Amino acid sequence: MNIQDQVEHMIEHPYAFPGGYERIAITSDGGVLCHTCVGDNQDLIYESILTQCNDGWCVEALDLDCNTDEEIMCDHCGRIVQEKYIN
Repeated sequence: MNIQDQVEHMIEHPYAFPGGYERIAITSDGGVLCHTCVGDNQDLIYESILTQCNDGWCVEALDLDCNTDEEIMCDHCGRIVQEKYIN
């Protein structure tokens, strides 16, 4: 599945099953986008993927919020996707 198909799948299914973990997008400049911002800006994302433009919208990978213990914040809207766990 190419990255555009993966982004489309993320928009349609923002949470992984099983577990309900939120999907996040990683951009070519190291930024993180939440599923809401990916859906709201999918045209910009698709264009950046096609042109390989390093403008902050070029999604290179998808991940789940559970794969780190660090706080995850969307670089576009500022929403905290995952709070930092303190033991």
